[in-house]
Amino acid sequence: MKSEKPFMDEEFATRALEQTMDLFILPEITKRQENGEILKTFEIFKALVVFYPDGRPNQVRLNDEVQAIARVKMKPGISKKKGDSILNTEIEGIAASQLTEADDPDCGHILLVNLGESWLLSFDFRYNKDLSQKHIDRANEFIDCADFSFQKEYWGSFIDNLFSASELIAKSFLLMIPDPKIRQKTSHHIIKNGFNKLVNTGNLTLKYTETINKLTDLRGKGRYLNGIIGLTSDEAKELLDSLKTMRDDAERHISPT
Repeated sequence: MKSEKPFMDEEFATRALEQTMDLFILPEITKRQENGEILKTFEIFKALVVFYPDGRPNQVRLNDEVQAIARVKMKPGISKKKGDSILNTEIEGIAASQLTEADDPDCGHILLVNLGESWLLSFDFRYNKDLSQKHIDRANEFIDCADFSFQKEYWGSFIDNLFSASELIAKSFLLMIPDPKIRQKTSHHIIKNGFNKLVNTGNLTLKYTETINKLTDLRGKGRYLNGIIGLTSDEAKELLDSLKTMRDDAERHISPT
């Protein structure tokens, strides 16, 4: 059995396959058999589980219902040109997979392909990839404004624009987690706390939290004149560089390949 992770632990991959079968595939087959939609002798050779980010029930597709795009590794001695058909027996592994344009680009998925004696497993549990990218694109607009303000030493607008960018980038990370509430309008407090918790899981560097907390503290002074900003050029450059690094990291999470 192979997975999209070439160095995935074999035991983990086996458990992932078994859980996918037990939780999604076999119950769907049983339901369809009981409803008379498929025969009792039904044989499965492909399956796709689609996970919706907005609270809709998961959808399980079987055999000819499966439509997906995959980057595969061919068995030794087999080569293909673009447009050539590929048989299951010619595949050694799946490097990565994605849904087609017919599906919501914000969905996650699991793809299974039966090779007879083994299964190929590929998955992508990143939710809201398209929506996350839109947040990053908008954040880039604020970063450009912050860049201009940095050159002019307009520290008030620098802080306010950088703060707005930081929230958009932080939310882009949070959107990749399966929580429908994050897709809704969220407050400064929810984004900050949610992102701090995400960083504390160890998946992101603590520097990002420090940057956002610093910008949060400075925003009242920069936007509402609640005190003296007291920001040096070196400190401002560090904040700007840190946020750009955070932005680049978010984009890698959305499109790691």
